[in-house]
Amino acid sequence: MDRLRRALIARRDELLAAALFVFGLAELVLSETYQGRAAWPGPWWAGLAQVCLLTVPLAWRRRAPLASSLTIMTAVAVSSLLWGAAESTAAFLAILVTVFSGTAYARQPRLVVGAAVASLAVHNLRDPSVATVVDWFWSAGFLVVAVLLGAAVRSRQLRIVSLQKDAEILSREYDERVAAATAAERAAIARELHDVVAHAVSVIVIQAQAGSRAVEDDDPTTAHGLLNTIESTGRSALADLRRLLRLLSTEDAPVDPSPGLAHLDSLVDGFVATGLEVSLSVPDPLPTLSGAADLAVYRLVQEALTNTLRHADATHVDVRATARSRVLDVVVEDDGHSRETPTTDGTGRGLIGMRERVTMAGGSLLETQPTGHGFRVRAELPLEDADHTALEVTP
Repeated sequence: MDRLRRALIARRDELLAAALFVFGLAELVLSETYQGRAAWPGPWWAGLAQVCLLTVPLAWRRRAPLASSLTIMTAVAVSSLLWGAAESTAAFLAILVTVFSGTAYARQPRLVVGAAVASLAVHNLRDPSVATVVDWFWSAGFLVVAVLLGAAVRSRQLRIVSLQKDAEILSREYDERVAAATAAERAAIARELHDVVAHAVSVIVIQAQAGSRAVEDDDPTTAHGLLNTIESTGRSALADLRRLLRLLSTEDAPVDPSPGLAHLDSLVDGFVATGLEVSLSVPDPLPTLSGAADLAVYRLVQEALTNTLRHADATHVDVRATARSRVLDVVVEDDGHSRETPTTDGTGRGLIGMRERVTMAGGSLLETQPTGHGFRVRAELPLEDADHTALEVTP
């Protein structure tokens, strides 16, 4: 039944044309009359021609509405001039349907309405039944109703088309926003990967160099300790990479918490194991930071220490995090100087990623410059109040 229903809907115009054709043909064969006049005036063959010309074009009333309407209107006018006005019910219904269809679906509905008015005038002038103003009023009234119904359907169709275009525009804009958000997220993950890999590899390279010297100096205890540090650093880096890969694989996958201010002790321990002297000072108790700001503090200190280890002959680094009324002031300052040839090649993204991460967390990167006795990195990040609302940063 569902297949039959779809087939009937697909062929509804052809079925309508066929039904009116059969109806008109029956009127012709049965010699139907109206007020004593033949429903189809003129000879039999003329009546058959009128039946065909007024009903068959309805089969393409949606596919070619202008051609269908003009064909029927022309047939009404010409047949009225040659043989008199048709009084057929099939002709009356065909005219109403074609005026409605032309108004609703034709690209030039005004042309359809104009042709309908002209053909109606010719028909009424040749129809003896139309003798008074009231007769003209009633015949024109049917035409007006058909035009108004067609205009209503046309307006609805135009509204649907407009909504579809708006929906397409919104869909494109949504896709563009999703693409932009995806690109931003990938950039953030790329920075995160840079932080993880660059830090781990730098520590491992420095440790390997120290281990090589320990082996040359026949100091197995020191070499063993350095190898243990290399192992723990590698494991930590792998754990961070797995966390990021889980973030990429699915949004619902459980992930480990991101490192933050509370994890600076273990971060500093890893650098101390390389022989670098690092002093750490953090507020007690720890202040409340947003997730982005907390991670930004960790990555800022990690990047600064990594740069010190890779590019400066420093013996001591001072890491200070000081909580003021509205901001957390983070300073990483070493006592080294830039090497002519760095131990490892840099990527150039360290300071850029540092600034972007701090800015995205609502903070400000205030200093990344050499001092008279080393290099200083300083940033301010917003604290949160008791209701976990980020406070404004005051430089």
